[in-house]
Amino acid sequence: MGPDDQQVMSRPMSDYDYSPLKLALDKLTISDVWKNVRRPGIPKPSCRPPRGDDDRNLSLSISSDNHRWKDHDPDQDGEAADFCAAALGLSKEDVARKLIEMAGRAVTKPEQ
Repeated sequence: MGPDDQQVMSRPMSDYDYSPLKLALDKLTISDVWKNVRRPGIPKPSCRPPRGDDDRNLSLSISSDNHRWKDHDPDQDGEAADFCAAALGLSKEDVARKLIEMAGRAVTKPEQ
């Protein structure tokens, strides 16, 4: 094994973490997911939660970097994948497919 091989072997695994899901999560914000799952309203620091019920309570908070969310009633939080799961009621596998699909197309405006 030469010196170049040792350099490659000493890299942390995260240097190789370029899975389609990781790339999608790096690209998508809570606002992107919100628009793509067609939630009513506008995502902002204090807004309605992603649940499908008719909740008028502004119990959802979105972080200033737009990558984390917290629903204070019930106590749920997470990143884009968790938001997608909460909004659509999907399994982890289906959420992964949905996020990869979202990241593969323009996420700024959903189709009408």
